[in-house]
Amino acid sequence: MNPSLRAPFGGAHHRQFSLAEASAAAAVEPVTVTKDEGVATVILNNSFNAANVLTMETIESFRSKFAEIEAEPGVTAAVITAEKTGIFSGGLDLKEFHDPDVDRLKRYWGGVQGMMTDVFASPLYTISRINGHAPAGGTVLSLATDHRIALNGPYKHGLNEAALGLVVPWWIEALMVRSVGLRQAERCIPLALLMGCDEALKIGLVDVVADGEDGLDEAVNVAVRQLKTVPAQARAAAKHQLRGEFASDMRARLEQDTDNFVATITSSDMQRALGAYLESLEKRKR
Repeated sequence: MNPSLRAPFGGAHHRQFSLAEASAAAAVEPVTVTKDEGVATVILNNSFNAANVLTMETIESFRSKFAEIEAEPGVTAAVITAEKTGIFSGGLDLKEFHDPDVDRLKRYWGGVQGMMTDVFASPLYTISRINGHAPAGGTVLSLATDHRIALNGPYKHGLNEAALGLVVPWWIEALMVRSVGLRQAERCIPLALLMGCDEALKIGLVDVVADGEDGLDEAVNVAVRQLKTVPAQARAAAKHQLRGEFASDMRARLEQDTDNFVATITSSDMQRALGAYLESLEKRKR
């Protein structure tokens, strides 16, 4: 166990976080939310979608539920995790990109960028409890949070979009730079590097690596205890000063970003590449 997970923090007593309890009442729907003593747990349900791909339904459910917990008095933190160990999120839904209906594709991409902006700009203290693989969109979601805790194991993190011929949008590159620095972003993004937990920790892609589900829960509890040592309004105001301008740019450029993304995805070369990739995935399943 990483000794840092046992570091003492002051603050009011709080009930210990446990994903097992948080997910016990989860129904088979894309996203479930539970709340306990000011901490909301947002669960991406593998029972609905085994790889926790960010489908249209998942994104819209997440945004709706996230807005609800932001508006609820007394909630100061949100823990984002997967229902089951193994895959935190498999990333974006590539089926939305292949032979798309343009209006639906615009709605989908607007939802992706909107969801990440919601999390990034939230006044809540957001924690990624990354209990499995988190490639591509899974990494983007974690980058949007305030604190990233990864499960130790054979799990991959990183932005591998370039391997599919996709150009990572400016705001995703910027989120990566904000977390790992320009030099590491220049090394990782163009080469579509996926990495294990140790390297992710070393470069700052995650903040903590924990052993086992109990270790993840312990790390969440450490973060929540630390959170409780700082007045909520002061913390939220400081976060806004650090993130507000960038979040405003993400919102202001959404329409143009969506148009640019759709133009790229619908090009004949990209459609051929996506078609070949999706076909290769289907062959692996047989």
